[in-house]
Amino acid sequence: MIGSLSFGDFVFRMPDGRAVGTADNLRSFEEQLAEVAGGITPISRERNHFSNWLKARTEFWLAHQLRPRKVSDYPTVEELAARLDLCCREFRREQRVGTVADFDAATFDPENSFARIGTGSLGGKARGLAFVSTLLKNFRLHEQFPQTRIAVPPAVIIATDVFDQFLDTNQLRDMAIHATDDDALTNSFLSAELPDQVTADLLSYLALVNYPIAVRSSSLLEDSRHQPFAGIYQTFMLPNNHENIETRLKELESAIKRVYASIFMGFERKTTSLRPSSP
Repeated sequence: MIGSLSFGDFVFRMPDGRAVGTADNLRSFEEQLAEVAGGITPISRERNHFSNWLKARTEFWLAHQLRPRKVSDYPTVEELAARLDLCCREFRREQRVGTVADFDAATFDPENSFARIGTGSLGGKARGLAFVSTLLKNFRLHEQFPQTRIAVPPAVIIATDVFDQFLDTNQLRDMAIHATDDDALTNSFLSAELPDQVTADLLSYLALVNYPIAVRSSSLLEDSRHQPFAGIYQTFMLPNNHENIETRLKELESAIKRVYASIFMGFERKTTSLRPSSP
């Protein structure tokens, strides 16, 4: 059952039968594929071991992408390995489109993923981007316009529970609401600490991305019908190119804290403008 029907690990073997690697899931299969391309033996290719192993894990779409191909379609083992890798990447991209998954460094794709840190609500911008991502998946626009790339930019959303935890843990809420000096308010936020798990996730995120980052607000109030708050919170562009990842982390954390602080800048003026006029 485990060996002959592909319910066990996928075993990469040399032509002499010697095992050179094993994979217990799709991710590890991808990671080892390029390294052990020479271990893809003729028997594996002839007997559809790849598609059988994938079907045993209910990955039917990916299995069917591989099954119609014949060994003769690939002049070299390296070309077969490249085809397998391409199919796996396309499969993971299809799985991610239209979903907002919890951030996991092991599965996050810096080119396509849309993930969330925290368990709270998403703000207006994040919900809008998630909705557009769902539309792209449902209507499959990439198939209608194959020469045009239409995609939602990769992003990580920090949910509202992180904001609440940041304020309460650092005892900033009351001070922020009654602050009259924006500079002092910003300095108080910058000296406070983000939750440890959030810092760890941000560090893992930075280890994966090597492009500039925009840190933007995504407030629950920004797209309110009667009291729109769009445009009043700050946005920061980070080059994200320092050779020291700890420096990049400090820059990212500072930008997040400044966006948080901008919520309360001129708070008395904002709330006063929302109050009804006296009769």
